Amino acid sequence: MAQGLVPLTDQEIAERLEQLPSWEQVGNEITRRYDIRFHAGAAVIVHVADRERRIQHHADIDLRIDHLRFGIRRTRPATCSPQQTST
Repeated sequence: MAQGLVPLTDQEIAERLEQLPSWEQVGNEITRRYDIRFHAGAAVIVHVADRERRIQHHADIDLRIDHLRFGIRRTRPATCSPQQTST
């Protein structure tokens, strides 16, 4: 997790997901699946990986022959305070 950021609470995640079609929360992860051909999915991964590197926040990426799935996991409990997350 990028330094200084505090994880969203379950409530905050639910509120934001209402505005993001096709994203869903499953346990400690928010995910989205894109129906896309394999080679196009590989190109998307290259673009996303460059953005992830810049912001130091990396999603789990699963590329299959007919779809691409992104997953973003919460790395710390939602109940931690800003003081608990500082390093």
